[in-house]
Amino acid sequence: MVSVYQENKGLTKTNNVALSMANGRYIVRLDADDKFHPDAIESLLSGFTSSQVAMVFGNWNIVDEKGGYLYTYKRHDFQKDVTLMDSPAHGACTMFRTDYLRSIGGYDEELRCQDGYELWFRIIEKFEVKSLDKVIFDYRRHGNNLTGSEDRILGTRANILRKVANSKQTKSKKALAFIPVRGSNIDSRSMPFQKVGDEFIIDLVLKEVIKTDLFERIVVSTPDDELIKYIRSNYSDEVITHGRAAATAGINTDLSLVILDYLMTDNEELKSIDYGMIIGIDRPFNKGYLIQSALDIASIFGVDNVIGVRPNNDILFNHNGSTLSGVNFASNSLRLERDDLYQMVRGFNVFNISNLKKTKSLWGPVIGHVVFDQKSAFTIESQLDVEISNMLSKI
Repeated sequence: MVSVYQENKGLTKTNNVALSMANGRYIVRLDADDKFHPDAIESLLSGFTSSQVAMVFGNWNIVDEKGGYLYTYKRHDFQKDVTLMDSPAHGACTMFRTDYLRSIGGYDEELRCQDGYELWFRIIEKFEVKSLDKVIFDYRRHGNNLTGSEDRILGTRANILRKVANSKQTKSKKALAFIPVRGSNIDSRSMPFQKVGDEFIIDLVLKEVIKTDLFERIVVSTPDDELIKYIRSNYSDEVITHGRAAATAGINTDLSLVILDYLMTDNEELKSIDYGMIIGIDRPFNKGYLIQSALDIASIFGVDNVIGVRPNNDILFNHNGSTLSGVNFASNSLRLERDDLYQMVRGFNVFNISNLKKTKSLWGPVIGHVVFDQKSAFTIESQLDVEISNMLSKI
């Protein structure tokens, strides 16, 4: 065993120090607060069944700060079930072929976290990965986990996705932002002129979208004459208004038809747009990097849609007529990745324009996702939500 004593250089730089010193054919990292199961190394080695496999990983137990068992998390079978490779392996306790890891440049030292997320994209570009139906390690969950800083993690993921998208694109993808607003005359929950902090909701949303500089066009579609006048007075250089009849602004209106109406009545410029993106005004705390991530995921994986989601870890039941039946309730404390639940974030959907024109539907068969932080996902539907959003605006 070799011990290295050094000043704290951070996770990725330290990983590269270890990689440079490694003499073995395989390498795996064990974080200080995690624990291998007795046969973990032997199990991981058994996964390298062909020369194309560069990475092997398994399942894990979640334990509390004192090591008490909470539940087991079981990954998909990546050989049989996975076609959309957007759920990377855990960064720790994943085994690599040492020479393959070196061949892709090792760890990205610009990153302070999410090294496994970044490595995943470089690995799957050239090699195969393999999952094992076996618990490999105990993952200790406590308040000081690096993975506990949600905003930092999501921001780092966004930077990784941007880098991956840039490396894959042969031509720049063009996008249109479509912001539908019913207006309070049609729906009392539609509140463009409600103030959150010192600004109207419509201003909070538009300023963040404009600041991203990601869109060829930003379109606000509404039957609200007051809103149209306001936007033309304040955003004439950045935002286009699409006036529509009140009959097309009901709660159950099919937005596919509304967007098609706009696309078909406009000029030649829109024919070069690859993606559309619906952005609602009932979420005042958009983050530009989440918008960027959604567009990058659409480009990287070629999916039909990308929606915003929040992982839902609550225990859910439905009523089957005779009893409450668990939707994601398992009495044996085994949690399967295929049973993970995600709550869709309102008013956030990237869609493929050519697919919309062909099928007359915003939705395609393959849907990707971008995970939102709690504040960005917050939705205003009531006066209580307005009060909460005013408090959130100070955070």
